[in-house]
Amino acid sequence: MTDERIYKFALKRGLTEEEAREVADRVADTGFDPTGIKDVWSPYLIWSHEHGAWWGPGGFGYTSNMDEAGRYSREEAIRICRKAIPGTAAELGALPELPVRLADLKEMGI
Repeated sequence: MTDERIYKFALKRGLTEEEAREVADRVADTGFDPTGIKDVWSPYLIWSHEHGAWWGPGGFGYTSNMDEAGRYSREEAIRICRKAIPGTAAELGALPELPVRLADLKEMGI
């Protein structure tokens, strides 16, 4: 089942309708609620210091809008951040990718 929010996000990023549908289906297949509406699990967002933006849904693209950012399980967020380009931290003066728990952002009023 295609997640329309993800589909629209992918279209805005320049994907064809077919590519956008594929991305949305792939995100839906994870079993997680990428919208963050259900708080059954503790979703994580991933901040990219390199791009100065949040990772998009399904690992696709970047966005400065936190509401459009992808939602990831803790394990997935850590796996992604571990794979960040080696040596980038020294160049940026910070970790290149940083997992951030959505509940923590909400608690801070962000």
